[in-house]
Formats: sequence, structure tokens, C-alpha cells
Amino acid sequence: MNKTISYIVGGLAVVALVVSLNVSGTPGKSIVGGQGPKGDKGAQGIQGEKGERGFPGRDGKDGVASAVLGAVTGPDSFFDYYNNNGVVTRYYSSRWNTASSTVCSFLNRSASSTILFVSAVPTSIATTSYSLGIATSTSPSATTTMLAPTSAITVSGSTTPALIWRQNLNSDNSLGSTFVKPNTYINVGMAGPIVGVTGTCKLITQEL
Repeated sequence: MNKTISYIVGGLAVVALVVSLNVSGTPGKSIVGGQGPKGDKGAQGIQGEKGERGFPGRDGKDGVASAVLGAVTGPDSFFDYYNNNGVVTRYYSSRWNTASSTVCSFLNRSASSTILFVSAVPTSIATTSYSLGIATSTSPSATTTMLAPTSAITVSGSTTPALIWRQNLNSDNSLGSTFVKPNTYINVGMAGPIVGVTGTCKLITQEL
């Protein structure tokens, strides 16, 4: 009787093993599912205490001084005016126009000014006498108001080739004809043969 029960129990075990193999498929291999959705961000933790201050680092080497932009680095500058504490002085220069009897013409644009200095210097001159004159006008090609006290000189050959004029106040200390309004020209005119004559003009004015 006991032997019969043992056979039955053994048979059931074999049947259970067969059923288990048929249900699970290949032994030892598992199926991996897809990644689930990302969860909500958790709450931020409490900020920790401030750490101790570190030791200072070693001193570095001195750097090279940077260049100052806009500084004049030599004796030459090419600005047409300077403003010193509100006093504006303007500087003009020009080569002679050899195609016109008005060899130089400068326009006073900005403000009413007084003329401080004018020069007309030939660099090559003709042998025939001619004259130079300095005047103001509303036209770039006219000599309407001649400057005082002496506005024209006669040049012959290489004698006294330059005309230089400086401001000279009238007896009552008024500016007289040296006063020029805005949009007024300061012209240098030449009378006589101008063929082969070249030169330069310079002008200094000061705004009132």
C-alpha cells in the first residue's frame, strides 16, 4: 500500500515539472518592461551653513599699464580746435588755390569770433610784382572788408615774400573789423600774375 502511494506522489511531481516548463518558457530569461514616466520634482532641501572664509592668495605680479585713449603722444596734433576751460580757439591751414585770385578761403562756421592771426606765405613766386590782401566776406571769392591796419603788401621777386597779419585793437580797444560772424569767410586775395605761384595760408580765430 505504501509503495503504491510513493509511485503516485512521484508521478505527480513529474507532471508538475512538465507543466512548469510549458508555462515559464526558457528557464532563467526574464522580460524587461519600458521605463515609466518621470515623477514630480521633490522639495528643495534646507540650505547648509556658510563655510569658513579661506586664506588670502599670494600677491601677483604688477600688470602693464594700459594706454590712455585719446591722449596726445607727441608734439604734433591735428585737431582743428581746442577748448580750454570754455575758451575755444580754432586753427586753419590750406595750400594756395593756384586757379583763382582768391588763393585761400576759410569759413567761420560755429560762432562769432575774433581773428587773431593770418599768414600768407608763397613757397614759389614769380619775378613780377604782385600784391596780397586779407579780407572778410560773405562770399568765398571776394575781399569785401579789408583787415586793418595793413592788409596788403607788394611782393617783388624774393623780397618780403610773406604777408603776416596779427590782431591789432582799435584806439578804443574795440575789435573793429577783426570781429567775424558765423558763416563769414576770411579770404586771402592776390592781384597780379599768378602763374607758377604756390604757397600756404594759416589762420587762428577765437570764439567770443
